[in-house]
Amino acid sequence: MKKPTEQDIIQIISLITKKPKDQIHASCELRGDLGMDSLAALDLLVTIEEQFGLVISHEVAANFKTIKDVFDHIKAL
Repeated sequence: MKKPTEQDIIQIISLITKKPKDQIHASCELRGDLGMDSLAALDLLVTIEEQFGLVISHEVAANFKTIKDVFDHIKAL
């Protein structure tokens, strides 16, 4: 299965947060800039895992601060 691109992650975040994709970029903080709470973060994690067949530990995901953190971890898988 293919790994998601940064644009794939941004698309998912846009759907979850209802923010336009053009306002979402790699340095956005998931909580601060995008207003994602723990439920939205869990939704992001589950969506990525289901759509791309990846497994991301919840302990690792708890440390994601920015979209870049998410994408960097996925690239390293």
